Amino acid sequence: MSKLLISASVGRYVKRCLHSIFYKIKVTIIWGAGEMGRHLSMYGKVNNEVGEIVPYDIVDYNDVSRNLMDIDKKPEIKCYKQEEKLLLSLKCSNLVLIVGVQTHSIIADDASVQ
Repeated sequence: MSKLLISASVGRYVKRCLHSIFYKIKVTIIWGAGEMGRHLSMYGKVNNEVGEIVPYDIVDYNDVSRNLMDIDKKPEIKCYKQEEKLLLSLKCSNLVLIVGVQTHSIIADDASVQ
């Protein structure tokens, strides 16, 4: 997990943006309620270059937002859910992370049992 978080560091991206010298960046994490989205949100919360973290998902994830707000660091947290809020979460984002979710196929699980 730590290798993934190091490779997903936003520091390299921030250094390439000239405007980031004065302003913090806004990071939107699509499918932020899953396990990988939670870890990326936590990593962004402790990163000094991030000014705002916006996790987005179609399911309710109040526990994730509460956990993020418990961390005593600067980035602001704005959580959005439902399809209607997708455009609002992407508005003015400097970096959008789309977390891929791997699901198990029912057919593959049934074939392995037989």
